[in-house]
Amino acid sequence: MKHAFTLFEFVITLVLFALISTFLSKAFIELHHLSFKSLQTIDTIIKANFTLLQIEKLLKPCINIHFQANTLHCLLKDENFLELENSNPTLINSTLVLEQQNGTFYSPKSDFLAQIKNKKALFATKQDTIYALVDGNITQIPFQDSQKLLHTFNHFIPLLARLDLKLENSQILYELRPQIDNDTFKQTGILAQNVSILELTSNKLKICLQTENNQQCLEKRLTL
Repeated sequence: MKHAFTLFEFVITLVLFALISTFLSKAFIELHHLSFKSLQTIDTIIKANFTLLQIEKLLKPCINIHFQANTLHCLLKDENFLELENSNPTLINSTLVLEQQNGTFYSPKSDFLAQIKNKKALFATKQDTIYALVDGNITQIPFQDSQKLLHTFNHFIPLLARLDLKLENSQILYELRPQIDNDTFKQTGILAQNVSILELTSNKLKICLQTENNQQCLEKRLTL
């Protein structure tokens, strides 16, 4: 003879079901939290690595790099030295200055006038000079006479711009100044967000990204 559930048995069943559901829900919630935290960590690491690669690419043509108080300064070498001549690439300016046996200097396959023409078109300026590093000093060099230029400055490095990277309000900001000593044609932008640390020591760049309670730091040795 079958017996029906009593009210007491039904209540006990509901209590047991509620307890089991609570334990299972807690386990699922913890599992979901761990999974979300793991994904968040991976995403932060990927963003930190991408930022490192971006900065490394920016610093590759840099000279005179200085880092102080969350700010990195450097001068970008002008490496736009190729142009098409009869469909063949040729050097506009090799930045290579050679000494001959008679003590004079020359720069092989250099067309300085073509370079300044390109710069004037790029920045819509009428300035007939470029910025260059001469004996460690930033100098404006006239381009009226390229031969006179070579005799006047035996060795120089043409400069494209001054680059500044700053960590402000958890953001890495970049400032690019084609006119190195002023803000004419200055370009600015945000390179990365949620940044807590930006350091450069012994050619080793360190960056830390912070999201809520999750901080991830990466280091990379730069080949400068």
